[in-house]
Amino acid sequence: MLSSLRRAAVRLPANRQQLKSTLASATPSAANAQPKLSSNVLGVLGKGALAATGVAAGAIYYRMQTDEGFSRSAYFYAKVLPAYVDYRVTQFYVEDILKLADPDQDEYYDRLHNRYSPEIFDVILNLKGFYIKIAQLSSTRDDFVPKQYLDRAKQLQSDAPAKSIDEVVAIIEQSTGKPIGALFQSIDPTPLGAASIGQVHKAILLDGTTVVVKVQYPEAEKHFRNDIGTIKSFCALAQPAHLPMMNEIEKQFMNEFDYRKEADHLSEVRANIQASPYSHSFVVPRPYPDLCTKDLLVMEYLQGKSLLDGIHQHFEVIANERHTTVDALRAEQDKEDAERDAAGLARRTGPSEEDLRRYQKLLQARDTWTATKHVLYDYSVGWLYPRASNSSADEGGKLLNLAEILRLVVEVHGYEILVNGCFNGDPHPGNIMLLDDGRIGLIDYGQVK
Repeated sequence: MLSSLRRAAVRLPANRQQLKSTLASATPSAANAQPKLSSNVLGVLGKGALAATGVAAGAIYYRMQTDEGFSRSAYFYAKVLPAYVDYRVTQFYVEDILKLADPDQDEYYDRLHNRYSPEIFDVILNLKGFYIKIAQLSSTRDDFVPKQYLDRAKQLQSDAPAKSIDEVVAIIEQSTGKPIGALFQSIDPTPLGAASIGQVHKAILLDGTTVVVKVQYPEAEKHFRNDIGTIKSFCALAQPAHLPMMNEIEKQFMNEFDYRKEADHLSEVRANIQASPYSHSFVVPRPYPDLCTKDLLVMEYLQGKSLLDGIHQHFEVIANERHTTVDALRAEQDKEDAERDAAGLARRTGPSEEDLRRYQKLLQARDTWTATKHVLYDYSVGWLYPRASNSSADEGGKLLNLAEILRLVVEVHGYEILVNGCFNGDPHPGNIMLLDDGRIGLIDYGQVK
């Protein structure tokens, strides 16, 4: 028995060693097992991440195809965010690294303005709506907006992209529930102007009265709600100081989507102006409430041209008198302004009202004398030697008293604010007209406070 125990004891170590050898051959070492485990895990994770990325990309693509608001926001961020980052990097470079003074930074920023202003303008034209309104608001801020952006923004003061006449007719019929022939004799297919949420056309009522028809784009309100949210989220990320302003803009713009309210505003402001000291200088178009709906505004037609067109013709007259071009005049003015700014001097304000009145009288007297000479010539020697026609001279523009116009516009808006307590909350040059009878027309009262 003892011998049996001894034999078992002797065999036991051998069996343990054999067991270890067997286990060692059957089980990989920790050093060998770790790479295989890691590679397997990484492979699974990599495939999972790739699958998740594909699913996310597919979900984003699907949402962009089915959710127009999401698509518009994605497009905005894809175009604007890189530009914003570039501006921020440049700001850090010129201020914190190069430590340049403000005048020396202009060269770096001008490069960015030249590069990104066309791209941002394309974003505005593609998205339209609220983005056009922001551009219109910016177009009057010569003191703040860089020239490259300002020049493009001014193009949208009265010339935003428009819809076709077929789309306009469809909007009118949908809004009123009546065929177009039951409302108007005709509608001019060429719009008088287009804005951020609608456009206007000249039309003739069934009784022969000439009116203006303003239609709202069907998608305008939906796009506005989405776009203002996009802009506010961008401000929260990049420019938090601008959020209060955007909140106020959102509050005011929500009043623009019911044209029946604008008709009420027109009636109120029109009555206020007629009872004011400015009744002989200004006119507000009369609305036709019975023809107005939420998406349709019909109002009196004012014969004239926009203030912007009048100003352009004004400077064409000056350029012709000086035998140069408007662009050359503008370049000369920009150069003088830059020189005075660099010297710390105030910019010149231009001729006074009295000076412009004298110029107008001199030009009128000269034109009268020129016309008299032409008549005398045409009915004498002109029978034998006809005078060559100069249509460009005969159809010349009119020199405006811009100082007087500016004073009156400021005064009447001040009167609306301080006396009437009811005024246009969206004044810009596109909302002011120079009428053929010499008065100034005030239009677009979608935003009234």
